[in-house]
This record gives sequence, structure tokens and C-alpha cells, in this order.
Amino acid sequence: ATTVPVFFGPPFGGNVITNFVTSSIHASYEEIAAFASATIRFGDRFDITAGGRYSHNDQTAVTEIIQLRVGAPQSGDSSEGVFTWSVSPRFEFTDFASVYGRVAKGYRPGGPNFIPPGAGADFPTEFSSDTIISYEIGFRGETVDHLVAIDASVYYLDWNDILILSSALVNGTPVGVNTNGQGARSMGAEVTATLRPTRGLSLVGNVAFVDAELTDDTIPPDGGLNLTGGLAGDSLPYTPGISANLSVDYEWTVGGDAEAFVGANLRLVGEQVAGFSADYRAAFGDRLRIDGYETVDLRAGVNFGRFSIQAYARNLFDTYGVVSAGGFPSSVQPALGGTSIPLLDVSTIRPRSFGVILGADF
Repeated sequence: ATTVPVFFGPPFGGNVITNFVTSSIHASYEEIAAFASATIRFGDRFDITAGGRYSHNDQTAVTEIIQLRVGAPQSGDSSEGVFTWSVSPRFEFTDFASVYGRVAKGYRPGGPNFIPPGAGADFPTEFSSDTIISYEIGFRGETVDHLVAIDASVYYLDWNDILILSSALVNGTPVGVNTNGQGARSMGAEVTATLRPTRGLSLVGNVAFVDAELTDDTIPPDGGLNLTGGLAGDSLPYTPGISANLSVDYEWTVGGDAEAFVGANLRLVGEQVAGFSADYRAAFGDRLRIDGYETVDLRAGVNFGRFSIQAYARNLFDTYGVVSAGGFPSSVQPALGGTSIPLLDVSTIRPRSFGVILGADF
């Protein structure tokens, strides 16, 4: 439970308002769950693991916003049970190579909506969980001498009942509510390769391809306002089509228990789109697109048994990489030193930085 005085005000209308606005939230989440799994072996090389999980959650929440001493508490509660499962077959070609498959269902809990004064009997008091069913096939293998290792997989995700923002009428006025939308899907592939060409030297490369999009507009199945702003065929936010990472590490003994090491990382993040925004699409006719970027990190240090020291340089070339952008249109008024030009709220990766890390094991 949290109560926050948002603003302490001066005399207003002849009255002294101690707290201009206060906001409090009291919420609880209780969940019980039971699960079981079993593995059936068909000989020395083939097995299937299957499991299920049932969980039930109860949620309650009360919020109260008092502005100029006016306001009333709004409450909500919800109760939901969800069954999830997984099936994972695996076959070993040899002791060093195997293929596997996995089909599994996961979920994200729903919850209550706050019920405003005057809400009718048809007001949506709660929203359900959204679910994902994932399908994956992969290969894992390495050479007998451990010099080369490969881990590769392809997958498909079926996302249903997506949690979205919608609205309901209360006394003829639209009120925002959480609800369930329809669907999206994601498919892709990922490969990780490890090379150990000589003692102490390790090279690891990883590349991932993703194609993720909405299969329906972000509205409830029975229709309504598209407050979220997503349209069927839109790419899902913050899912770059390609990403990759290459790391190189080398370590050697310098005497006694001391081992020195050096390493570097090259990371690539492809172009992506920001979150859904009906305002941005209306202004510019498209989604907000974020350019891809690359970063380089360096590290070097010495391990002295229980103690270690490491120096690092992160984002060595001071790349400007955007990780999130939204809030359009926001602006700063001239009275506050701004220009009233519509702006975006943007978060970026950390700029170039250097540091030293001292470590000790106890």
C-alpha cells in the first residue's frame, strides 16, 4: 500500500490546501499452484518429458485519488485459474549431438479493473490472462575434442488474448479499462557457435532472426476503439529483425594461481519499431522506426584466486543507440523555457564509459 502527496499547494480560493493531490493504492495478489512433470525413456537415446501446471490467483485493488479534497475510492477484484503444459522430446545421435523439440503453453496473469462510481452492471470488472503457445525445434552438438560447438533452433510463437487498453462507457463518458485483444505471432531462428582453436582462446558468435507481427488490430474481439493503435500486420514493438553478438576471450597463466585475461564484444542490433501510437501514425502516416546500431566493449584483468581486478571500456566508439521512444506528442511550454514543439521521450544505451571492478570471493 502506498500513499503519495503529489503536490503541496499554496492558499487556493481562500483555503489552504495542504495536499493538492494525493494518491493511494492498496493491492494484493495471491496465487496457489500445483505442477508435475515426468520423463519417459525409450532406450538410451530417446526420451520425452511432459508436464502440466495449474495455478489460481485472486487479486484485489483499491485506489483513491483526492484532488482539491474531492475524490472517492475505486476498487476491483478478480479471480482466475489457468492450466499450462509442455511436451519435450529429445533424441541423441551420439554422446555429443542431439536434436530436441518443445511445445509449451505459457501465460501472463490478468487482473481487476477499477470500478468507477456510476458504472453499470455490464462494466468489465476484470480482464483475463493472455497466453502463448510456443513450438521449437533445435540441435545441440560439439566435436569430441570440444573445439567446436553448435546450438541452433527455429521457433514459432502463437500469442492470444493480448492484454490491451480499451474503453467502456460510464454515464455516457468513455473510461479507460484493461481488456483482452486478439492475436499476434512471432517466428525466428537463432544460432550460437563456439570455437576453441587453442588453449585459452574462445570465440563465441550468436545471430538471431525474428519476424513478429500482429495478426489482428489491437481491439477486443467484439470491436471497439483502438486506443493502443496497433493494426494487423504491424511489427511488434522493440523486436529487431536481426541481432548478433561476437565475443573473443583469451586467458593465460601469469604465475602461481594468477590468470590474466583479455576480451572484446561486438554487438549488433538491427532496425526496429517503437511502441504503438495512434497519434504518431496520424501525424506521420507510419510507425516510429528506430535505427539499428553496433557497439564494441573491451575488458582485461587478472584473477588472483580469491581476488580479481578488471578494467573495461564499454561502448568504446560512443555509439548513439536508441532502446525506446514514445510519448508523442509531449512538449515544453515557452513559460517553462520550451518551444511547444511536439517531442518524443527517448531512452538510449549508456554512452562510452570506462571503469575498474575489484572482486573478492568469501
